Parts: sequence; C-alpha cells; structure tokens
Amino acid sequence: MYDILRDNRLPSPEKKVSAQELFRLGLSYATGLGVPRDLISAHALFALAARLGSLEAKVYRKELDEEMDPSDVSEAERRARDWLKASASSGSLASRGWIFKPRFAAG
Repeated sequence: MYDILRDNRLPSPEKKVSAQELFRLGLSYATGLGVPRDLISAHALFALAARLGSLEAKVYRKELDEEMDPSDVSEAERRARDWLKASASSGSLASRGWIFKPRFAAG
C-alpha cells in the first residue's frame, strides 16, 4: 500500500514548499534528470504546483495527461490528494482550504 509519508519522491507534507520547488522536482521526475523517470510522481508534483499557482505546472500536467494511462493519472491524483491531507495536519498547504478534486474516476 502506498504511504505518502514514506514516499521519498514527494517532499515531506510537513515542509512548506513553493510552487516553483514542486514544479522543478516534477520536471526532474518527468525527464529523469538526476532521478529515475517517474511520470506518476511528476504528475502529482505538477498537480500540487498548479494548486499553488504555477501556470507551467498546469501545462506540463496536461501534457502528461495525454501521455499517461488513465489509471496512472488517477494514481497520481490520489497521491497529490494524500499529500494535501497529510499537509493539513502540519499547517502547510491544505490548511489554506484547498480541495483537490480528481478529474478521473478511480477504477
């Protein structure tokens, strides 16, 4: 089972991070630059960065939507939601009232 707190690909939910930091990390996973290529993590990071206002992240996430299998997109969205939930208890992002709604039904 996936555990957001043990996933070393996403920043700790307790840590305050900027949209630019999330975008850059997502770009690293999308391209495999310095890390293993992982489109699910890249998509989750772009989704989080987009929630913080990164227009670049919105564009890259949309491109990944077209490349990825819908079940992988759903997994990425689940990871982003889990990260936001975990961040709520630490007072970082989710406590600002953000709600992450999936675009695809899990299936």
